[in-house]
Amino acid sequence: MISAEKDLIIINKIKKLLALSHSPNENEAMVAAQKANELLIKHNLSLGDICGKDVIFSKEIIYTYKRACSWKNQLIAGVAYLNFCIAYEVRLNNGLGAAIFYGREANVITGKLQWDYLVDVIEGLVVKSRFTGLSAKNAFRTGCAVRIANRMQDILKAQQKSGICFEGDSTSALVVQSLHRKMEDEKQQLMEELGDVPSKKPGKYSDRYAFSEGLLAGDSVGLSKQLVGV
Repeated sequence: MISAEKDLIIINKIKKLLALSHSPNENEAMVAAQKANELLIKHNLSLGDICGKDVIFSKEIIYTYKRACSWKNQLIAGVAYLNFCIAYEVRLNNGLGAAIFYGREANVITGKLQWDYLVDVIEGLVVKSRFTGLSAKNAFRTGCAVRIANRMQDILKAQQKSGICFEGDSTSALVVQSLHRKMEDEKQQLMEELGDVPSKKPGKYSDRYAFSEGLLAGDSVGLSKQLVGV
């Protein structure tokens, strides 16, 4: 935990970052929310510490759809994993399907912002790729999503191995591992609470060349996570 001498400064900084997370500038909002989450992890805090309450859990609709989209299934699984959220789907009263994030409020906020950002980035890469035809474009998107999801798994492994570096100051791997275990335990409890709900299935593709090009493009996507040794 943080010392009494620094707690007010750090808490105010996190509050300012959370306020910026509602910026109309989508990239600024995502970076601010992720910086706030990194500070929360660094000091082993939760939103409850910031707001003077217990840890807050929330649900949010990430996107709605008429027909499930395979590449989005892959991406949403990766984003949920990185942000310690549960991703599942429900059928709304209007007949549309909805993908939901459930977890700590801070994690749901950063997950939703990261999701919006990455979808826009992938769509921009599709345009630059100059692939034509729906099958090739979706295979490219799936390749991007698969590579990004794999990189997200690597990010958590790197955090647990080397800790987190934030503005020149680092958090030990042991502290990070402790908080990760705590959030994994919370996820398990939330999953038991939800019971048997449909989860997002892995994406599929039919154009191998477009998929491989998507994998390469996925390496160029910034994930806004500053890690020690990465």
